[in-house]
Amino acid sequence: MTKRGKLDHVFLAIKQRILDGIYEEEQRLPSEKILCDEFSVSRPTISKALAKLREMGLISSTQGSGHYVSTRHHESSVAPQELTLGILSPRMEANESGFLFEQIFKSIASLSQQFNFSLVWNGVVTMGADASKQKIIVTIEKNHRSLYKK
Repeated sequence: MTKRGKLDHVFLAIKQRILDGIYEEEQRLPSEKILCDEFSVSRPTISKALAKLREMGLISSTQGSGHYVSTRHHESSVAPQELTLGILSPRMEANESGFLFEQIFKSIASLSQQFNFSLVWNGVVTMGADASKQKIIVTIEKNHRSLYKK
């Protein structure tokens, strides 16, 4: 696993424990050393993951005392809205520009999985199409057509 992958894994695991109530409000998190041992990562990786959690408002830190679950973490994290990114592009030809678009879209698709958002691309939905996403596709396509209707 890459350094970035380890960081994301630690960050997401601790975040999920907070959201699931495993770590309760005002509870002190395990020490950085314990987290290092548990996740088999370096201390800088743990520190960066905790910094991201602090930026999100999920934890607070007190020098010499440790890291604590914020009392208001639920306000910022209850029912996160699902994000969908719609990309409408011209048909891609089998040439250099088509190849470039394909590479760009593959990169965006990879990011959509990493950051947990849905991607609508020329009517194709990644990450589990359901009825609501299909409705979004139709709406985007209708709006797109009406904007460029001659």
